[in-house]
Amino acid sequence: TSDKDKNILNKIDLQHISQSKAEFLNVNDSMFAVKEHFLTSVQTFIPIVNEENQVVGIVYLDNVRSMLLNDFKLRSTTIRQIMNQVTTVDLNDNMVHVIKLLDTLDLNEIIVTQNKVLIGYVTKLKILEVYRENLKSLRIE
Repeated sequence: TSDKDKNILNKIDLQHISQSKAEFLNVNDSMFAVKEHFLTSVQTFIPIVNEENQVVGIVYLDNVRSMLLNDFKLRSTTIRQIMNQVTTVDLNDNMVHVIKLLDTLDLNEIIVTQNKVLIGYVTKLKILEVYRENLKSLRIE
């Protein structure tokens, strides 16, 4: 039943499954920093933060891929110009809310914050893996 699904999802603690090693850039960094990030990271997105580490945007590799090999474009473009609005969840949000956001916005990952400060991110895949593990443990008992 859907209540059972909600109960299993809400038992998942966002703090325990979020990836806290999210690589991020400051809104004042150069586009060359964006290029370096995508050349050396497995992340296909970059959370963009301000001086207080509050998330102010996000840059997706797919949106900037064509400009990464063009030094002129990199020099003449700022992160502010290319970053997208970002949807975040709070570390204390319940997992049903997180999954609904991921589904509604068709996202594979979502940024996790606490008091608007970047904590990390969580992927839909990780949530579903933990959900399946919890479901299996219920069937065994």
